[in-house]
Amino acid sequence: MEEIKTEPMRVQKPGYFIESPVFPSVNELKDILGLRDSTIQTNEIALQYFEEIGNAKEEGINNFLKQMGDKYKISHGTNKFSFLKSTIHGSYIVQTYNIAESFFKSLIREYRYYKNISGDSWKTKNENGETIDVFNQLLYNLPNASRALVEEKPEYKLLDYYRLVRNANVHLHIDRDKINGYYNKYVVPNKQYFQSNYSGIQNAPNSIYDINFEDFQLYTRALKYFSNHINNACDLQISEIAQKAAEDKDLQNYMRKFHLLPQKRRMKLIGYYRGKHRMTAESMKHSKQFADYFIKHYCNDSTSSKKKRGK
Repeated sequence: MEEIKTEPMRVQKPGYFIESPVFPSVNELKDILGLRDSTIQTNEIALQYFEEIGNAKEEGINNFLKQMGDKYKISHGTNKFSFLKSTIHGSYIVQTYNIAESFFKSLIREYRYYKNISGDSWKTKNENGETIDVFNQLLYNLPNASRALVEEKPEYKLLDYYRLVRNANVHLHIDRDKINGYYNKYVVPNKQYFQSNYSGIQNAPNSIYDINFEDFQLYTRALKYFSNHINNACDLQISEIAQKAAEDKDLQNYMRKFHLLPQKRRMKLIGYYRGKHRMTAESMKHSKQFADYFIKHYCNDSTSSKKKRGK
């Protein structure tokens, strides 16, 4: 019989996949980014279509912009289309950062919840007494080895750079030359990496003075994919999830009610896990591990025997 040769499975770039049990906020991030990205991309379609029509007009795009503003009675603030386009692209970064900031705040809450980290133990300022932004605050409180896993990747500096770009778009007094220096030092050396590993990215990342639509595309994709790597660095454990699930009174009541029906009880636990930590190839494996761990350590029939042994 002829031997069937199989090609090795191709790993999708940039190659960040969920390995540890997933934090709920990491799943939610994907949904929120998907919805926001669709609105921004639709806006960009309209912008490029307007530019195409305006450039074909005999009077030029700036006059065409003024005419359309007058026609629809919308005050647009400027008749210079190039400035308007640049400002809109900057706003894409601002909108994406707003999602990123909310995500990191949620991830911090979840990390502290599952790891039982009190407010007194959580650091919000560095050694110099300066307040740390939420992304770096999360990393600052991770174990050193986990923190290094994140900071060694090119995406770490990229996400931090777009945070600075956002700040400059919101707070106009910020020194843009200083941010451009950060870009040249930390982002430019990895420009080829981003263009090779992120499909369709050919003209990004850019200087703060030249932000375009591809910067938004790179930012949102890097945030989406790199969140998987951040999740793994946060190292959520099955035992930690089970400990918190044991505090759920409704779940415990169900476990007692069906203690003589082990399969039904196990399926309930698998469904409980997937409801909070999403249905993925990895979560299927983790959900079964969670069910087995919970039954062994927290169900009445096993915990009662432990208590007897402890007397």
